[in-house]
Amino acid sequence: MKKKLAIYFSYLVSAVFLYMTLRGIDYSEVLKSLKSFDAELVLFASIIYLFSFLFRGFRLKLILDNEIDNKVAVSSNLIAYALNNFLPLKGGDIYKIYFLKKHGNVRKSVTTASVLIERLFDLVAVLTIFLLMIYFLNLDAATWKITSLVNVVLVMFLLLAIMLFVVSRYKHLNIEKLLKFANPDSLHVFMDCWRKLLTHKHFASVLFLSLLIWLIEGLVFYVVIGYDSMSLALIWMSTLALSFVIPNAPGNIGLFEWVSIFVLTRFGFGEEQALSTGLMVHALQFTTLGVVGLILFYIYKKRVG
Repeated sequence: MKKKLAIYFSYLVSAVFLYMTLRGIDYSEVLKSLKSFDAELVLFASIIYLFSFLFRGFRLKLILDNEIDNKVAVSSNLIAYALNNFLPLKGGDIYKIYFLKKHGNVRKSVTTASVLIERLFDLVAVLTIFLLMIYFLNLDAATWKITSLVNVVLVMFLLLAIMLFVVSRYKHLNIEKLLKFANPDSLHVFMDCWRKLLTHKHFASVLFLSLLIWLIEGLVFYVVIGYDSMSLALIWMSTLALSFVIPNAPGNIGLFEWVSIFVLTRFGFGEEQALSTGLMVHALQFTTLGVVGLILFYIYKKRVG
């Protein structure tokens, strides 16, 4: 019942954002703006987007301490992100746990921990880029109506940093037993992964790769807006990534477009131009992952079958 309510709520959130996005829009202007995009640039942006998944694969392999090969690591991310566009509640991430167990021969608790760690590093990387862009562009966060979100994320990050410091500094403490609400096996492995990362050279490598992944993804936005401004591309990309902590329908439909309008109109874009630009990036990511990720999904499924 709770899962169903969560799914219904996520669809409701997307419907609300979709309504706010589409009201008062001149659709003929949106269509005209969509036709103005250079097909070669869009194709180039798609290639860049796919390129970022190579580094996602390398990062996952490091997190798992090289227990899987590059092919499985890259494929798992492509398939997971593709399925997230169709399944509610990030169902692609759940399938990724199964996929790594099946094709990488990695324990379920280990793969669960690795997915959580990937998400945490993504959050750190995106938040770092976002705050740097606010400083670089001399933006007042209060006028962006996101001060509370930033504060919440910063507090969460601070609490996480304290927890990780305690875990690494006082290894004799059995933190896993104190947190009885979590799955003991998964939590134990999660803590063990963090201990290894904090004391191993992989920590710096994983953090570097996380920043590189999101900078490469920022290039996708940069290319689509016609090489206009890298700083604009990064603030747009990072704002979108942070907004996805809000539960919404598969593929972030509605929320993606609303945030795109919210950001781009503050940099001189008209609403129709901002919507068409957001739609182009969204369609580019959706189609690229849909084609490549689902093909890989069926290839691996056929092997098992």
